[in-house]
Amino acid sequence: MPPIARTASLALVPLFTTASMASDPYRLSLQPSSTVVVDNSIFAPSTGTLIGNYDATTNPTGTRTLPGPFGGSGNNPIPISLNVNVGEESQTSPAGALTIVANPAAGTFAIADLWLDLLNETIIEAPISATISYSTFRTLSPSFFYFGGIPITIPLGTARITVLSATLGAGGSVGTLTPNGDGSFALAGAASLDVSFEASVLDQPAQGGTFPVIAPIGGTLTPSESGATLTLSIDISNTSEIPGPFPAIENQPLDLPTLDPNNPAKVLLTLEFQRIDITIAGAIDARATGPLLCLADINLDGVSDILDFLDFIDGFSSCEQNPAPCPSPLLDTDVNTDGFVDILDFLDFIEAFSDGCP
Repeated sequence: MPPIARTASLALVPLFTTASMASDPYRLSLQPSSTVVVDNSIFAPSTGTLIGNYDATTNPTGTRTLPGPFGGSGNNPIPISLNVNVGEESQTSPAGALTIVANPAAGTFAIADLWLDLLNETIIEAPISATISYSTFRTLSPSFFYFGGIPITIPLGTARITVLSATLGAGGSVGTLTPNGDGSFALAGAASLDVSFEASVLDQPAQGGTFPVIAPIGGTLTPSESGATLTLSIDISNTSEIPGPFPAIENQPLDLPTLDPNNPAKVLLTLEFQRIDITIAGAIDARATGPLLCLADINLDGVSDILDFLDFIDGFSSCEQNPAPCPSPLLDTDVNTDGFVDILDFLDFIEAFSDGCP
């Protein structure tokens, strides 16, 4: 939507007073000072085996694994269960824009459209750790006992989030405006968002997707004669199960700790994932600025045309003699800044429509 100036009858009354201001739409763009703190969590239970990297021909001095505390021979696979966990906080600088329709006289606001690129061409990387559970086994070369019931936590690799974005969902966004006494207004409400992500786990692509989130929002709107400044906080939280099937991990080299940190047990890990759950929690702190939009573009599609005229007539016919915003916070037919829909609004819109938008 191009930045265009709002004209018409605003000059008839003092600007930006709680008693006189009707719905005003602003197109705001996020500024570079905006931040997103993302807390990623991946949970992936799996089953598999550990076996020493011994081979009679190619690695005769390698590690051998034997089940139980005593006896046995050869090199035996040890059944294990394993939980993969990722949990690391990251910060990015998002990009994006939104249109907000504010009506301080009615104490309401609504967001008409929104898009947020939460990564803004960056990639979030987080180390993966794995907790292994097993029955008692021992190793040779080096000799060490691993007692069942004592889990081992080891580094396993890296998880990456390559896409994380949000758009306004079908439920929209509405909330309340409260004057702060200094010309600004406090926002409180909730936004229906569609959040999209793509990720990889252990260098394997994990099918992403789009999930709906009801996100609490708050902030401060400071209008001026030509536009507005918005500080905005949005909290996003969701857990989704990534659809399978998942490729197995086969013969992944792994070092098991022993009492000698310079002489670990060398084993090969084979795993099959049962499922992968990914949790994304984001705290968005944004600063956005932008212009007041044109009064004659009442449907906020970026142009003033016959559709705006028809939308106004349809709304006005159901709203005459009603308080603003009417028929909705996004399509408010109170255009003369008095907080009430009457014949004066009709005349003012006709004048604004005949002038058109730059």
